[in-house]
Amino acid sequence: MKKRSSIDALRKENHAIQRNQFEAEKKVAVADTSYKFARTIVPIQEEKAQRQSQLQQLEADKKIKEEELEQKKPTCSITGPSRFTKEQFLPHKFTGRIAQ
Repeated sequence: MKKRSSIDALRKENHAIQRNQFEAEKKVAVADTSYKFARTIVPIQEEKAQRQSQLQQLEADKKIKEEELEQKKPTCSITGPSRFTKEQFLPHKFTGRIAQ
């Protein structure tokens, strides 16, 4: 009976050691994963900031170009039908003769 109880005690001790080892390995795995996530997040945040900066620059460039285009637009505009007839634009009929 003494032998049996000592075997049971050794099994319990072995089980406790295995459980502690598992918990330690789990902590290491979680820490490793957290570290990898942190290393991945930093470049993503930097890229996001760079893209936002580029977007702001492009928006500023767009605004400048739109203002330049607005300045180049002609000030008069034709709305509706023209007041001139074809004959007013071309007052002389083409006769096929060459003027000398």
